[in-house]
Amino acid sequence: MFDYDVSNAQNREDIILSGFFKGVKKGFYVDVGANHPDTLSITKFFYDRGWSGINIEPNPELFRELAAQRHRDTNLNIGAADKPGELTLREYPEGDGLSTFSTETQKQYRESSTYKKYTGKYVDRKVPVKPLSQVFEENGVEEINFMNVDVEGFEYEVLKGNDWKKYRPQVICIEANHINKDWRPLLKEAKYELVFNDGLNNYYVADEHRGLADEFSYAEAVLIRKPVLPAPADEWLKLQQVQISQLENKLIRADLVADKLHQEIDRLNNHIASQKRLRSLVKQLAFAINNIIMLNIEKLNKVKQRKLPPLQLAANLEAEQREAALHAYDLQAYYGVRQRQPVLYVIVKGIYLLIAKAVYKVLKSLMKLVRRGRRV
Repeated sequence: MFDYDVSNAQNREDIILSGFFKGVKKGFYVDVGANHPDTLSITKFFYDRGWSGINIEPNPELFRELAAQRHRDTNLNIGAADKPGELTLREYPEGDGLSTFSTETQKQYRESSTYKKYTGKYVDRKVPVKPLSQVFEENGVEEINFMNVDVEGFEYEVLKGNDWKKYRPQVICIEANHINKDWRPLLKEAKYELVFNDGLNNYYVADEHRGLADEFSYAEAVLIRKPVLPAPADEWLKLQQVQISQLENKLIRADLVADKLHQEIDRLNNHIASQKRLRSLVKQLAFAINNIIMLNIEKLNKVKQRKLPPLQLAANLEAEQREAALHAYDLQAYYGVRQRQPVLYVIVKGIYLLIAKAVYKVLKSLMKLVRRGRRV
């Protein structure tokens, strides 16, 4: 089996983030809106490699999953906001990753045909919330390698609740596909620079850790390294194996069909070659028959010749009379010995030529139809 990495994240965010922390074996992360410990998890990749951190998840069912599987992590069943208190979380049982505190996002879901099938059913639940600065202080946080924020339109309130002078994640991954209240000025004011966007998330690096951005390469992190398979990889590999087997069977069937087609092509080529030979033989036969018929017709054209006696002129003829006699003899000789075509010959030859032309045109039309039918 080949060596590969498994990405549990939605858009390979875990693989991208690992490109900022090459060689870091036991780092610390913060996942705001952690969701499930395995499915669509950005931190699963790092937890399996010895990292630990804080998971903030207000959904009680998802929190229980995190608590059961993430023993090294600090798992909190709360929400993150700009001030402590209690807010209403709208949970979507058919789309856990869409749960949100944002009323604006809830409105967008209602109006979107894309999200409607996942957000038709929901449960509203009162949830305690705390600002990030309070969460970090209560849990003795000192250094944060990266923080992920995925809170479906509630990003501004989450970011506003941090003390950016005291708690500064080196890298921040934040979902940026719908921005209700623009949180980007908060990060700019906190001296974070946008260094990458994967089409769904923005990746920011703190100014004091600019070296991480300089060393980061998307190509090296995602494309050049080991192959990245989606989780669960075993099931994905089995599915790929099934699809490969199906393709192999299709190729075998295609080869059989190709063999039959080649056989049919060979048969047609042989048929065409035999037709060409037959056509040549027919032409030769027609030419021979035509010659025989023409010879028989020519027999009807008999040359009739009338022999004239030698010219005898009297000795006492004068010059003019002699010349006139010679002229008369020449005319008689010309019209008497020339070939004459009998009427029967002319009629038979004319009829034969008409029939031969008609037969030729009919045969030519038939050959065109045969060729056209072969092409179809």
